[in-house]
Amino acid sequence: MLTAAEKSSPPDVQTQDRDDSSVEFEVKLAGPGRKIEKAARAAKAMGARRQRIDSTYFDTPDRQLRSAGCSFRLRRKGDRWELTLKRGNRGAIGRGEWTAILDALVPDVDLLPANAPLAEIGLAPGVDLAPVFTTKIERLKYVAEISGAVAEVAIDSGDILAGGRSSPVEEIELELKAGSDAGLIAQARGMAEAYGLWVSPLTKADRGYALADGRPPVWVKATQPTLCPTMTVGDALSYIVAGAGDQIHGNLEAARDGRDPEGVHQLRVSLRRLRSAVEMFHEPIHSVGPSWRRDAGDTLKTLGGARDLDVFLTETLPAVAMGDEPIKGFDALRSAAEKARGEAYDSVRKALRRRRFNRLLLDVAWVGAGGATFGDARPISDAAAMLLGARLEAVLARGEGFEALDAAGRHRVRIAVKKLRYAVDFFECLFPDAAARAYLKALRRLQEDLGALNDAAVATTLSKRLAEDASKGASAANAVAAWSKERLAAADSQIVRHWRDFAATDPFWTAR
Repeated sequence: MLTAAEKSSPPDVQTQDRDDSSVEFEVKLAGPGRKIEKAARAAKAMGARRQRIDSTYFDTPDRQLRSAGCSFRLRRKGDRWELTLKRGNRGAIGRGEWTAILDALVPDVDLLPANAPLAEIGLAPGVDLAPVFTTKIERLKYVAEISGAVAEVAIDSGDILAGGRSSPVEEIELELKAGSDAGLIAQARGMAEAYGLWVSPLTKADRGYALADGRPPVWVKATQPTLCPTMTVGDALSYIVAGAGDQIHGNLEAARDGRDPEGVHQLRVSLRRLRSAVEMFHEPIHSVGPSWRRDAGDTLKTLGGARDLDVFLTETLPAVAMGDEPIKGFDALRSAAEKARGEAYDSVRKALRRRRFNRLLLDVAWVGAGGATFGDARPISDAAAMLLGARLEAVLARGEGFEALDAAGRHRVRIAVKKLRYAVDFFECLFPDAAARAYLKALRRLQEDLGALNDAAVATTLSKRLAEDASKGASAANAVAAWSKERLAAADSQIVRHWRDFAATDPFWTAR
């Protein structure tokens, strides 16, 4: 268990105490029941208080609250009722929270405090609400103080109930009551490592809606940061890390679930954006950058295997099968791919539970919640052009003699182009739109061509490997190889032209 704040936070960032009573700062940890029970036994030994907590969550028929990123619940509190609205998830540990104590069970949003953002959410006075799901929880609760932070620790076991279905709850919540975010992160790290738990971005509301609606967890795309020229480099870095962290946390459960391939894809994008930012801003983030890059990189390797099989099953095989003649061994190859995909997603779930990866999640969540800033005071308006220029130089250096580059050389160009694209996404808002438009068009077109080359190469390699495990799949693998060869030829016919167009386009950050 960590006992000092400096062990929980990067030494090149500054922490902040919290005094905003309308914001809840919380970390949620999940794990198998035996691990949660081990933590519960330790809590009982410390005199933890047991509670029974039954809650009902309400929404409009068209899920207006859910669409606004909110949850609204009624919970018994002694002989009275607690009405609570929660909104958003800032960096996975901060949420807006507004509470009222009532004498009767009345699910009326108008009874919330005056500062509750009902108008922002779009809720009209007197809006009709109906129950969506309930939770029945046995809670062990105690207060812990570590590294100057006072946290309420709740160990929950029970069920979520909706539409005749149920889902078990086994989790630990740590909510900051006083002190700094660093101390809360220290406690979460200590508990995660002591009991083999992992960070869970899903609230009970998230799980309840998923159970009620019968849908897989949602995935989220990256949002382009809105930087302003008056920001310092440190502030801009914090903002970019926060955005990457929001996307990472927002895709964890979709990636674990696996029913929608976009979950793993978007989780890969978010981790790559984080790694790209760490590489660019290596000076202000030097003390944690190497470990963040390593832990994100290890996870990306595992995610890559699952993503390759997702593309193979959902894009490559359907395209190959569009021919007029049936392909011998096609079903055998597809079955081998489906089996391999299941194994790859098992590896993804294990990777997302690793201790090092979850330390990374907590670090990034802490930055995203505003609990830390990076100490580089240079103006971002001066640094952005320099950072973009360095990314472009890397692309041009790897692409020298592009026409004669082999597949491995063009793959290296693709990686450099992808990093430049992330940098452009980070900093484009600091420059005039008109200057960026032509450059982005040329960059995106080149990136698409290079991506098509990579997908075709991966399809050939993957089909051959899968055919080794599918005794009747060799003919189908040959068909995939032929399809990939045609795609490579089609992409190659235009990629040189698109490379020359890109190289000749003036960078928008040098425009006057």
